[in-house]
Amino acid sequence: MTLFKLIFEHDMVLEPVGMPKSSREPSSLEDFLKPTATYSRFYLSATDLQTNEFGLSASKDYANLLGAFKTGIGDVADYILSDGSMVSTLEDAIANVGEGGAIVVRKNDADTKPFPAIGTDGSFRDHINELTEILDAGHLVLFLVKAHHGFDLHLFSRKNIYRDFFYPFKDLIRPDMRFFSINGKRAKSERLFYFETWSLQRPPHGFEEVFEDTAFY
Repeated sequence: MTLFKLIFEHDMVLEPVGMPKSSREPSSLEDFLKPTATYSRFYLSATDLQTNEFGLSASKDYANLLGAFKTGIGDVADYILSDGSMVSTLEDAIANVGEGGAIVVRKNDADTKPFPAIGTDGSFRDHINELTEILDAGHLVLFLVKAHHGFDLHLFSRKNIYRDFFYPFKDLIRPDMRFFSINGKRAKSERLFYFETWSLQRPPHGFEEVFEDTAFY
């Protein structure tokens, strides 16, 4: 039995690491009228409930899940790795990105720089300016995240592309393949992330199972 998790978070404000602007400092009219840019992110993971292996790539359904992921991200010009190299397929990008690297999913002809490698102890939050610059150009940024077994996928986009993922993953549902759509604001601890190990029959609030007849609203 494969349990697939699509964790989403929308309307995110991505700000550089540092002290926030002082509340005593008055905002200008330009600041007030300027809309705040927001972004979305998606985290894809899976668990094999028979073998207790945790990680998207460790699932026996990995190939199908990756195929649905590619359908969700749509047409892609190419993939740019942190070292500046460029490949034409997602499979090659994943195989060559390297530990701590990132993949820029180039969606159009707009020029873009590679996203810098963040290392094993770093975070995307250390490079927010680079991240938002790439996203604002219409591209996506994808990270491989080390899991207990294999890796998971962590994707950032400017647009909310949840619907583009919902139907391709829904099509994979079968008796031995369960799909959970999870509000990322509810999955803020390791215990909640691995809810299937202690509360599969009664998932936490915000952890919704998708069935074959589940409609998108």
